[in-house]
Amino acid sequence: NNSITVIPDELGNCESLKVLLMRKNKLSAVPEALLRLAKIERIDVELNPLEFRDAATKETLRALRAVCVDKKGFCKAPPGF
Repeated sequence: NNSITVIPDELGNCESLKVLLMRKNKLSAVPEALLRLAKIERIDVELNPLEFRDAATKETLRALRAVCVDKKGFCKAPPGF
């Protein structure tokens, strides 16, 4: 809840990162760089104005193993997402 608008690509270099909580910000996209996070267990981007029409954001979220995208706490992109 910090009005963050962008997740920097450099965050993908944080080899030990396990949890990324970006809830209630102003993110419109999730960078593909997060796919490099080998140890990530949870990414929470709930309550952000994500642009799911953006193919890169959609594919990145689909590829991540544990992503929370809604207030019900789903920790994976829903089927067909």
